[in-house]
Amino acid sequence: MAVTALGTIPLGENLPVSIAITATGVTNYGTFSIENSPDAHEHTLVLSVVGATALPTTLTVDLEASSDGGTTWGKYSTNTSLALVATTAFVATVVLHVVSGLLYRLNPTAYTAGSSTGATVYGVAC
Repeated sequence: MAVTALGTIPLGENLPVSIAITATGVTNYGTFSIENSPDAHEHTLVLSVVGATALPTTLTVDLEASSDGGTTWGKYSTNTSLALVATTAFVATVVLHVVSGLLYRLNPTAYTAGSSTGATVYGVAC
């Protein structure tokens, strides 16, 4: 499966930002951006997880960004090792100071399936 551009997250809408995570690495997961708004240059991004059949036992991600349309990627600020699921408990994770104009992706760095057959991460920006 190729990396898919998931599009721009409109402010206030909860949409998938990484779909069907079943392993670590970014090979099969999507990219997204944050809608620009005339009154704010920085936004807050809240990430949450939904399991395909159940929540995985663990899911930890790095938020990565690209300023050249996805050619090169780097970790976004200190938003690394974000534990979205810990011991099968969903953890809503808040990422501060995301900006419009960059391309983002989640890089799963730890994934333990448990009884889950995959996980989708949703994001809402405000």
